[in-house]
Amino acid sequence: MNKKLFIKPKNLSEFLSWLTPILEQDTTISNNTAKDKTNLANHEIFVQISLGKPTQSVSTSSTVSLTASQPNPVKRALLRPVTVKEGERILLVITEARRDLTRTLTVKEALAYIREELGASFQSATVKTLERDLFVEITKSGAFQVGSAKPSVTVAPSRAHDREKQFSLSPQLPWLRDLGVTNAAGEIRSDMRDKFIQIECFANILRPELEKIRADKRHISVVDIGSGKSYLTFALYQLLTNIFPDAKIAVRGIEKRSDLVRLSNEVAQNNNLIGLRFVHSLAEKVLHESIDIVVALHACDTATDDAILLALAGQAKLICVAPCCQKYVRKKMRPTGALQTVTQHGIHAERMGETITDALRALFLETRGYATKVVEFIDKSHTAKNTMILGNYTGAASASAQEQLEKLKTGAGLPDFYLDLPR
Repeated sequence: MNKKLFIKPKNLSEFLSWLTPILEQDTTISNNTAKDKTNLANHEIFVQISLGKPTQSVSTSSTVSLTASQPNPVKRALLRPVTVKEGERILLVITEARRDLTRTLTVKEALAYIREELGASFQSATVKTLERDLFVEITKSGAFQVGSAKPSVTVAPSRAHDREKQFSLSPQLPWLRDLGVTNAAGEIRSDMRDKFIQIECFANILRPELEKIRADKRHISVVDIGSGKSYLTFALYQLLTNIFPDAKIAVRGIEKRSDLVRLSNEVAQNNNLIGLRFVHSLAEKVLHESIDIVVALHACDTATDDAILLALAGQAKLICVAPCCQKYVRKKMRPTGALQTVTQHGIHAERMGETITDALRALFLETRGYATKVVEFIDKSHTAKNTMILGNYTGAASASAQEQLEKLKTGAGLPDFYLDLPR
């Protein structure tokens, strides 16, 4: 399918009409030969579909029979192409609270499953092809909402039915066991699968950013603001020690809940992670020296902005924030023109407020000499709060970013966006 001809589907029927030829062609075109690769260049190449936001009535489907010994809450469904002895098929994996149920389907059966379950048992779908990511959500009122983005997968994955899992961080790491993510055998606990996926996504995003740090660096200092239960703080420390085995790594998790600080320090000490420690404090009381990396994940509202300001004060080389609850701009914006029309409905105003907030944050960092990018932290089927802003210091402050920032403020009718308040 030609990118130029792509038109976003406006309803469920159009979505299924768009999806059908993609799945059908995928089972008839092999990507093993040069001739086939030429044919593939003219089509959207199917990677996977995940169905999320299950309703209370979700089941294992009447169309696709998957017998369960007892009812279990279904969390999501994943469909991906596989090659089996019968030929090209679609593998369906239904994730329950305590197990996965799998079945190999024909394209006809897969489409029937999606047609029956989307909008009934699941309220969202994420389709990944090598051309694009498509996000679908069906609201409680039945409204069909769709968005698209550049493809998050650019190389066709293996079609093996039981393909080997490749992890950035080994499940055998003892601190994962001590934090309750894995069991004594190093296997991911069923009730912690989502958490491990989040840790993996974090590691996959951060690895290339960390590798940009000079290879000859002998000391790397990191602060994780609001480290919470510290899963990602441990993951960051592990990544750094893997990438820079000869460097002195100093990672501090800043957390105001003393019980979490005590537990995290015990795990770090028990695993002899000498460069990792946790501090019971507020960030502004400890972040005053030069720092290489500042992380703040799911800091609510202006706490994300405070983390950015602290990172700038510490002259951080890398800033990584995953915002949450962006309310400050939402309350203050008074858009004009076409943007005013968008905010007539509360849900649109909320989403626009979130988007404008994070766009302003990225532009602000660019005016301070950072190269920025905004990425999807984790698939929407896991959490709606999945935006991550990354800033790498280059020293080249952007005048263009300042101009764009002012225009965006004016268009949104904003007197300020918190980061630009005088201090």
